[in-house]
Amino acid sequence: MANVARANLCIPPFIDDTLFTGGGYVEGRLCQTIGSVRCCAPCPVIDWIYSDEFKMTYKVSNWLCLASGICCAILLVTWAVLPPEKTHRHYLSSGFVAALLCMNLGFIVPLFTKPQQCFDAITPHDMRSSATCGATGTFLIYGGWAVVVWAFLRSLSLFLQIYWHMGVGRKFMIASHVIGWGVPLIGLALALGLSGVSFRFGASCHINHPNSLGDLWIPILTVAGATVVLTFFTFGYCINVYLAALGDNSTVTQGSNDPDWNSMSLSPRRAYRRIKRIFMLQWRGIAIVAVIVTEVILFSVVLVFQDQVIQSISSNPLIAQSWVLCLMEKMGDKNQCLDKARAFTVNEKTVSAILLLFGMSGISLFVVLVRPSMITGWYELFRSLGGRNRKEFVSVDARHQVEGSRTIDIVSGKSIALTSPLSPTFPVNRVDKPSVTVQTEQEDSHTPLTPHSTPRHLEHLLQSPPQSPGFFRDQHDGGINPLGMHQV
Repeated sequence: MANVARANLCIPPFIDDTLFTGGGYVEGRLCQTIGSVRCCAPCPVIDWIYSDEFKMTYKVSNWLCLASGICCAILLVTWAVLPPEKTHRHYLSSGFVAALLCMNLGFIVPLFTKPQQCFDAITPHDMRSSATCGATGTFLIYGGWAVVVWAFLRSLSLFLQIYWHMGVGRKFMIASHVIGWGVPLIGLALALGLSGVSFRFGASCHINHPNSLGDLWIPILTVAGATVVLTFFTFGYCINVYLAALGDNSTVTQGSNDPDWNSMSLSPRRAYRRIKRIFMLQWRGIAIVAVIVTEVILFSVVLVFQDQVIQSISSNPLIAQSWVLCLMEKMGDKNQCLDKARAFTVNEKTVSAILLLFGMSGISLFVVLVRPSMITGWYELFRSLGGRNRKEFVSVDARHQVEGSRTIDIVSGKSIALTSPLSPTFPVNRVDKPSVTVQTEQEDSHTPLTPHSTPRHLEHLLQSPPQSPGFFRDQHDGGINPLGMHQV
């Protein structure tokens, strides 16, 4: 709050800090001591070192983040509602999309809350003086950590499958969820506890300078760098295998009963086929992870560099002396001093390009991960909810079928009658209890077995006519018991 009892002893647009009491993030003020007076730049500082077009660019990037968040939400809902055969969902993809949605929320929230960035004329708000600041900072830090960690887990999964020929199963899935959501939680606690967040760059809060390198930037950039290195190493190995396969003239046929990856030495051509199959299944996730991790790295580098510039100006006034003198001479007209500010700030066009690319990350992710089967799946779901896909009516006359016969419906409409174990022709003293009950007409006359669910053992019954009562001999006698064929 301003102290009206005193006058401003600084040359405009700079303001004497003695006119204001504590509150907000006092350490976030950009001030220099001139004689016995401490003069501070008006808040927010970012508006004085970049042109007015940059504010519009930042707002456009926020709206792009809203579109990206909607795309991420659509993907998550689709994976949760539709069956897997329609979506081909994978926990590594869903975790990565959820992390990106969380990060986008850090830019979406300010669109609706429209927060005041400054506590007073020279002091920015922090997470203690502004709830919006705390929320946006939390979303950005936690989401940024989660995006990087899930990207690393996907790269690690690909590396284990391609280089080490290891299948990632349930244990890897559980560990991925624990690491993917637990590590960002630890990183968030360290960042908020040791550094805190405040309005430093736009309408979203970012981490403060004290301890920020140790508790956020170095760890997160290390994980991101490891992801990039692991991905490039895997790609290099794939290229090596491909070149080896070109020179391999051996003809190796691959059947459904191939030995396990770890139990044999793969030929170059066989290894190439396995690697190609993995890439065909995961190329979407690999592509989007590479793009978004690169954007996160660039965005982090810009924030780190900008933070270092602000701190260097506070400790060494000579760095921005020409800009300060220009503002004093032009009576606060920043447009005439922007060329002076370019000497110690990140290029405005570079920052704008990174912001716009980051805003479109969710849109590009949606374009890559969406499948035509998802659209047909939603169409079928809405059609069934509309009552168009009604179940077939079952007549009560079906209950009066002869209980002594069992039939298995085939696609062609034909049925095969199997002699019931309770019929007189079946030897009662040799009844084998089947582990899987064959569906009868009495149980469900309107739901025939599909060809995909028909056991292969029944193909023999379709091709051979029913045998004599002796056909139902016990398996121990060398005969065939069709009711025991279903045992796994």
